[in-house]
Amino acid sequence: MKKLAFLLTIFVAAATMFFACGGDETPGDITEKVYFSLADGEYDYVIDKLDTNGDEMTDEDREKLKKILEMSKGQIEKKGGIKAVSIVKEEISDDGKTCTVQAEVEYGNGDKEPANSKLVMVDGAWMLTVGK
Repeated sequence: MKKLAFLLTIFVAAATMFFACGGDETPGDITEKVYFSLADGEYDYVIDKLDTNGDEMTDEDREKLKKILEMSKGQIEKKGGIKAVSIVKEEISDDGKTCTVQAEVEYGNGDKEPANSKLVMVDGAWMLTVGK
């Protein structure tokens, strides 16, 4: 019985750590993957990581967003694609509900520029906020 109680305690602790951290993807992971997905034309990943404030995104909304993202991809291509995304700082709020990520994007042509992202925890997953 003591062994079962011990194992249950370990399980609960592990589950708490897992959910408190927002699953497998950290805000920095998401920021990096969003940039590379954008460069690769994988728009669904980018769109799926946007916080919609609980509003349902229609197919029409998704298509409009894809057209906007295609323009961003064109800008990335003009710079020779993305060579690297470096996470400079990842700052999660004390309550664990928001995060700011400071990154640097290095393009194929050698240009570098800062890239800042704000994320919010939604149902146990980090989501990008837009215009907040």
